[in-house]
Amino acid sequence: NQACPPELVLVTTKLKAQRRFLSTIARRLDQLGALTKGQRQTASQGLLSSEFNLETPLARASLHNWFVDLYRGEGRAVASGVTPALVEEQMGIKVLDADGQLNVSAVPEVPKFLNRLLSLQTGAMDAVFDSWYGYLEEAIEAAREAGTLDVGVETIRAERVVKTDERLVYTHERSGATTQVVTLELTRRTEIVDWNEIWRWAKDAQALGSWVGFVVNRRSGQPYALFRAGSRTTESGRVVQRLRRVGVRSNRLMDETELSKPGERTASGPSGGHQPVPTDEAKALWAAGVEAAPEFTTEPVHLVTGTILPIWDRIAGHPRIYRAQTTVAGDHGPAGERMIGRAVMPEHLSATLKALGAAGDRVDITPDSLAERLLAGAEADLANGWQLRRRRVANEPRIELVGPDLAAMRELEADGVFAEVHAFRTRFFVPTGERAAEVLRAVTEHRPVVEMRGAMRRAA
Repeated sequence: NQACPPELVLVTTKLKAQRRFLSTIARRLDQLGALTKGQRQTASQGLLSSEFNLETPLARASLHNWFVDLYRGEGRAVASGVTPALVEEQMGIKVLDADGQLNVSAVPEVPKFLNRLLSLQTGAMDAVFDSWYGYLEEAIEAAREAGTLDVGVETIRAERVVKTDERLVYTHERSGATTQVVTLELTRRTEIVDWNEIWRWAKDAQALGSWVGFVVNRRSGQPYALFRAGSRTTESGRVVQRLRRVGVRSNRLMDETELSKPGERTASGPSGGHQPVPTDEAKALWAAGVEAAPEFTTEPVHLVTGTILPIWDRIAGHPRIYRAQTTVAGDHGPAGERMIGRAVMPEHLSATLKALGAAGDRVDITPDSLAERLLAGAEADLANGWQLRRRRVANEPRIELVGPDLAAMRELEADGVFAEVHAFRTRFFVPTGERAAEVLRAVTEHRPVVEMRGAMRRAA
């Protein structure tokens, strides 16, 4: 019987360590939304964005990289003035072993790290938090650039959305539920960075010391503005400086080594790489680029819709979920049609269709015949990339399932697959004998055989 809805105001302070409490609230709201509405953002109702959640895999990886740089004396962790002594003596976090070497396994979890920040004076607290949070921002931006940032369900926004193709790719045998691959044609207004805007960014970057300069790509002739964007640590432990390259119609992160990477050689010399240009020349090239930019751009988007969970691991690429609504009627659907599905990048479409059997590559074989051929020495490729092979273990023939990791163990054990540890490695096996066909039927129900090699049965 409320007269008006309540107004929710989240009260916090300027103390950086108190982001710990906001992080806990954001995480629990995400969990509540996922459990009750099937979407993380629904519970927060816009009160907190996902950026407030500091207990994510990206945050943990960023904290690990921050500690590595801090104890190596490299990167922005050192440039911020934070020292290992401050972390050890005032925060009580010790990550060195008895030999004085960094023990990576001793790096604390993010909640513990944020709790220990509360023991610092305000100045030191802000310095440590800002130093680490810079690593997290770079990781988030890099994931966003690569299309691997998990932001939940995204809504496709465009000036014009029309369905140009739809094909049936999978039918669940028991329920009859279907899966379709839908192609949408999106027309969006071109986002352009004009000269006034890029010049304002350049002056701001000069004040912060992150400005590099203007360059032109030797091959395309397009001008770009370069800004320093921190660094990243490679798998080998090497620190690589990063740059942000902003053009008339593009904005991306790149390694500093890519700046001078040569392209194909022509009669006039190298065609790739970037060449510094003075401001006046950059301004003229920028104006020409803005003039030549089209008002609208059109691109296709492929969505796997319908029944997705049974074939989730057959869809190639990083999982991104989109919600879309067509705005224009086409040959394959009316205007106003709503859909939700998992996006497939164009470079992954062929592999996904093959994995789903839509390319005609599915092998029609019964579980009994499959077991017989495997024990005779054949190999089978499954739609999700796993393989079935004959192996001799403890002097007896086995059918080994190659490809699954420990995350799939519970599901496979329910199907009848058993696991054994050999040479410190977990291996998965299908039982032979009378149960072989039954277990193979369960394993291949959602991962059909797409290719068989070897051990063909001879005709009588």
